Amino acid sequence: TSLHNSWLEIAEMADHIHVLASWSQRMLLNQGLNKEKIHLIRTAGPETLPPKIRLPMNDGVLRLVYWGRCNPEKGIHLLVDAICSLPRGTPIQLDLYGPYWDNKYAKKLLSRIKDDDRFNMLGTFPKDQLLPKLQNYDLAVIPSIWMETGPLTVLEAFASGLPVAGSDLGGIRELIRDVPGCFLVQLKSKNWLDLFKRIINNPSLISSPKLPKARTFDEIAAEIKKYIINPHTN
Repeated sequence: TSLHNSWLEIAEMADHIHVLASWSQRMLLNQGLNKEKIHLIRTAGPETLPPKIRLPMNDGVLRLVYWGRCNPEKGIHLLVDAICSLPRGTPIQLDLYGPYWDNKYAKKLLSRIKDDDRFNMLGTFPKDQLLPKLQNYDLAVIPSIWMETGPLTVLEAFASGLPVAGSDLGGIRELIRDVPGCFLVQLKSKNWLDLFKRIINNPSLISSPKLPKARTFDEIAAEIKKYIINPHTN
């Protein structure tokens, strides 16, 4: 197509192409781009906070948190379907932060969870309050159904000491695969349901996460500078 050809022409003109995830690097290579100009440089994240005080379900409730846009590609419906499949008395709570709860997709979700006290709609808040707020939860849930690149939400959860359950897809998979205390989940509500049941029955599954520290912006800058000075370095 003309759009694809235009993209290849632009990519050919570029000296360097910076990608944030391995899957996007592979995609560009499959399109025939010169591997010497494609550089995988993962994004930086926030500084790690002191260890959080809350222990898993120490108040008897599995407290989940989602933050980000309310759009279909973010997969929030998978969480809603899973939790609504549980008996009303199940000790589980999902707090939802973020914008765009006025579109058609959001209104459908809101109608589904109306009068269900297992869901809390908490709007947006200043970015500098994010990490301390995350330390009040047991598990970050990132159910995207498209190919995320970073994603920054994983790094923010790590910095707060919060384990992550995320879709077994794209950049989410790359960041949480093999991280103790984190979970890759297939893109079906049943898989989320099964995970929530497992954790409720055995909170120790998320009691001692070994979460990696995010790279710093100084490290990112140094790596980008290296490729600019010596573009053939891999």
